[in-house]
Amino acid sequence: MENHTPQLMVVGLPIGNPGDLTPRARLILESSDLILCEDTRKFKDLAGRWNLNFRGTLKSYYDQTEKLKAPMIVDSILKEGIKAALVCDAGTPGINDPGCMLVAEAHHKNLAVTPISGASALSCFISICGLPSHGFAFKGFFPRKTGKKLDSLIKDIQFTDMTYVFFESPRRIQATLQSLTKHLPHARVCVAKELTKTYETIWSGTCEETCQKIQKIKEIKGEFVFGIYGFESVKDEHSFILKQDELDSILFLLQGKDMSTGDRAKLAKKLGFKKQDIYKAEEQ
Repeated sequence: MENHTPQLMVVGLPIGNPGDLTPRARLILESSDLILCEDTRKFKDLAGRWNLNFRGTLKSYYDQTEKLKAPMIVDSILKEGIKAALVCDAGTPGINDPGCMLVAEAHHKNLAVTPISGASALSCFISICGLPSHGFAFKGFFPRKTGKKLDSLIKDIQFTDMTYVFFESPRRIQATLQSLTKHLPHARVCVAKELTKTYETIWSGTCEETCQKIQKIKEIKGEFVFGIYGFESVKDEHSFILKQDELDSILFLLQGKDMSTGDRAKLAKKLGFKKQDIYKAEEQ
């Protein structure tokens, strides 16, 4: 084993199309002393398909063991002075896959970390979704249960000027879109299945329209990514809605005006708030 400056390289792999394996990623994987992967058997299978002649030791590194293994792995890389590559089953580590804790531990112990850019379902999706990309939030998998967490998310989608991106399983994509349609039927949505793969499919339209298209599919297979932009959907030509901090600012300006609490409550209602919002704001 060669002695060189210890290093951790975060390597992006194809998310479906083997042609997306970059020459640089190939070179790094074939020359690394250690390859950390979610499933060693799956990596061997992929390496065979890609004609990847790796010589390094394979070691499993997945979500359930990340917290325990991260410190030990970093210590080992530093002690042995080796070059290690971190990969996940598909795409780029750390994006809804193991890697965050290991990289954080590497930074903490001054182990050099280098990104080896490659495919990512997130970046692929943003490039083809047609939704506003000036700001977007990736939220992992869509919440499975109803309740406060989901209600809070729906409000964020409504009142935040950004696109929200989620992963979803084939078993739940129809139910998820149905749920969103109940709250945000006119929000702009894009749904992508099997990006970069043979059966890649992309649907786009309002939430209601896209939901109807997906509901017609009898047998749903594959991996899904979807995005939703709901900020514009809460407005129409007759009304507009303000955020709570904007209402608070208006109330502050009106405090010195000759206006009763009741009149301010009527104003709040016209601005899209309930009357009790005005009383709560004045009590604070």
